Amino acid sequence: MTDRAHLTVGQLAGYVDQTVPSTERAAIESHLAECDDCRREMIEVQRLTRSLPRRGWLKWTPLGVGAAAVVLLYLFASRGDESSPSVVHRRSGDASPQGPVQLAPIGEVARADTLRWSSPVRLDRYRARLLDGEGRALFAKETTDTFLVMPDSVVLRRNVPYYWKVEGRIGWDRWIPSPITMFTVRGPPL
Repeated sequence: MTDRAHLTVGQLAGYVDQTVPSTERAAIESHLAECDDCRREMIEVQRLTRSLPRRGWLKWTPLGVGAAAVVLLYLFASRGDESSPSVVHRRSGDASPQGPVQLAPIGEVARADTLRWSSPVRLDRYRARLLDGEGRALFAKETTDTFLVMPDSVVLRRNVPYYWKVEGRIGWDRWIPSPITMFTVRGPPL
């Protein structure tokens, strides 16, 4: 598999039904991380296999993967001249992941001992970072939860701005960030 070549129908089908060896699986995942066309085709194969009825799904999985392979073969064969007006493309927004959304702390708060954010469907791991007003990292951690309790070693001063962000993993070493959010712990200075 070269960098410029697309994955074959057999590779995509084997990846979906998990029959490719682990060494080839790693190469396929690496290619999918870089190739938008193959990643879109993989999403289509996964959608097709998920649309099969749940009852007796093991019995129908090879049929679904085979049908998906036929569809992919048709799509790859019909690519032709990409500048041709007869080529119909799917909407590009279908595969765009959404990043995490911070919930608290935001703005002025009475206390800030926990960072909380929402969990979009496709994200399975998160990296959160807390920064001081000058951009220095005070706390950073990875988690599978949608919150982090700050350790006692992180002491927040009152009426001082702090910033935080969280990134969600969307693929092998691919992360999508939230915006940077500011908060201040209100109250008289300590």
